[in-house]
Amino acid sequence: MDDEILHFMKQRLDKDYYEKFSFAFNSGKRIRPRLMKNVCIHIGKDFRPLLPAAAAVEVMHCMSLAHDDIVDEANMRRNKTSFYKKYGTNSAVLFGDLFAITAIEIIAENYAKEIYLEFLKTFREMVEGQIMEIENKVNGVDSYFTYAEKKTASLFVLSAKIPLMHYGIKDDKILEFTKEFGLLFQIANDVAGKGNKELSILNFISNEEARNTISDKEDHLRKIYMRSMDGILEILDGF
Repeated sequence: MDDEILHFMKQRLDKDYYEKFSFAFNSGKRIRPRLMKNVCIHIGKDFRPLLPAAAAVEVMHCMSLAHDDIVDEANMRRNKTSFYKKYGTNSAVLFGDLFAITAIEIIAENYAKEIYLEFLKTFREMVEGQIMEIENKVNGVDSYFTYAEKKTASLFVLSAKIPLMHYGIKDDKILEFTKEFGLLFQIANDVAGKGNKELSILNFISNEEARNTISDKEDHLRKIYMRSMDGILEILDGF
């Protein structure tokens, strides 16, 4: 998956831009592209036409990390220097913008208008989630889940929506799975202390309550678990 996405992006970016994209891209788990591929397996459809979409989703994720680290003043990301610490704040802002534009172009060039609009809607939700954080609008468990759904879970849901929309298939069970997985991923990330930021579910509930929430959500996911999602839930074992 990594080689395929990097090859695709190398054809789109000049050498300097590609170098910076590679820095942002390296060390990730490719959860969202993997999820998209697993959805294709689940619905019995070819993933290859969706490789550009998988690349676009991962590029959008890289954009969010480049910008998030500035907002969170995070020095490290994925056990290495964060993008803005390596290249400077101005470069992180502008290259984050460039990554977003590139991702949107990929979708616009390769897919139907409905998918393009869904991609833009998700981009908006991610930004709205970040705005909730910087404007201190996350002040309890309910608003935390709204924030987490927008900022984190929305891109997981999009990773399932794109193949469903591309092949004209309706499957609410998959969409529920990806939304709940995205929320679970954010909570597990908070509890593990991997966010390097002040905003966390632990601001509102105890560590024990958070772990119970994780357990409850995992149980729920197991109930709606599809065998084609092998490997996705295992990602949580790394926390």
